[in-house]
Amino acid sequence: MGCRVTVSPCDGRRRGRSGHFRAGQVHGESAGGIAFSLFRGYEAWQVISISRNERVAVVILGNPVMIDAYRAGIPGNGKPVPDGAKMAKVHWTAKQNAFFPDATVPGRLVNVAVNPLSARNV
Repeated sequence: MGCRVTVSPCDGRRRGRSGHFRAGQVHGESAGGIAFSLFRGYEAWQVISISRNERVAVVILGNPVMIDAYRAGIPGNGKPVPDGAKMAKVHWTAKQNAFFPDATVPGRLVNVAVNPLSARNV
């Protein structure tokens, strides 16, 4: 089973341009017209948050523009999200660490959801 990549604008309504990319697809556009190439390199973005439950381990990543916005006080400072800010949410199956049984680590990649953010669609 391959990875699924979901792209959707962060507009609070989860409507508008969105779509799914096939596993291994690294170019072209989703059904909603958002190019996956806009998110190339998300694997190197900085971690914003992590979480897990009994099924999945999750990490939320931010590109440099988003990280700079957080450092400047977004969302508490009342300023709009800057153009070019992007986030990715990566889900893996959760599995027990072989060396530390009380620890949970990422297993198989489940999907990647990416969100282009800007003041126009937040």
